Amino acid sequence: MEDLVRICKVCKCLSLQKVLEKELIHQKYAEYKALRDVDNSQKRFILQGISLPEEDRLPNALHKILQIALVNSNSEQNLNHDVDGLICLVSSMQISEFEDDLADVCVRVDKKIFRCHQVILASRSEYFKARLSRMKDFLEGRDCLPDNALPCIEEHDLTVGAFKKMIEYMYTDGLKDIDPDQAEEMFDAASRYLLFPLKRVVADALLPHLEMVSPAELCHWLVLSDMYVLSVFFSHISSLYTNMPKLYSHSFASVYQHLL
Repeated sequence: MEDLVRICKVCKCLSLQKVLEKELIHQKYAEYKALRDVDNSQKRFILQGISLPEEDRLPNALHKILQIALVNSNSEQNLNHDVDGLICLVSSMQISEFEDDLADVCVRVDKKIFRCHQVILASRSEYFKARLSRMKDFLEGRDCLPDNALPCIEEHDLTVGAFKKMIEYMYTDGLKDIDPDQAEEMFDAASRYLLFPLKRVVADALLPHLEMVSPAELCHWLVLSDMYVLSVFFSHISSLYTNMPKLYSHSFASVYQHLL
């Protein structure tokens, strides 16, 4: 552990260093009854993520990287070109141009370029893993692409807002908020990009919103919960149905019984 403390000191991981130093002091002076008669016994220390402050945990660090990449993406010009023109124009987006975000791939969504990281996209989505693994074949023969330019892929049938939310989840494993009008597109994107846990995250973020919707809108969410196999979402709406005024319960009951 002393070596790990020295590494933290060199890497300026101050929060982790404090936790380890505290544990070193504890191990030095604590009395371990089971190990009284054992000399030079090795003591184990399990460091849990919750021991660190929120700002020093991995999701927060990745969120900072994402914010830097989004700022750099916004500084790029929006493009109105097709894929062939895009590949030539991407020569201006070089790896060394924005070293602070460490981006190694560009994703084009609806004429906007996003600077991203292949390891994040590929590790979170089997779709992107397959897409990025075939990227060399996709760019083969493109002589106008310089060696130090970022490779670029294009995604269709997805809005800029939905893609921002999708990569926010991929980087941080959560969503700070969600627009209810965007939810259906997010459910669809989660299915298409094989991000199935994202559906649960979006559904959880929407639960407070369901308390204030009209019966007609509640029926709409019920149909969506069945379409995208959202069992928790479906159960929550069903519980709301039991407290619904009799005036509206008939139309809702017909939809509910049909789905069952």
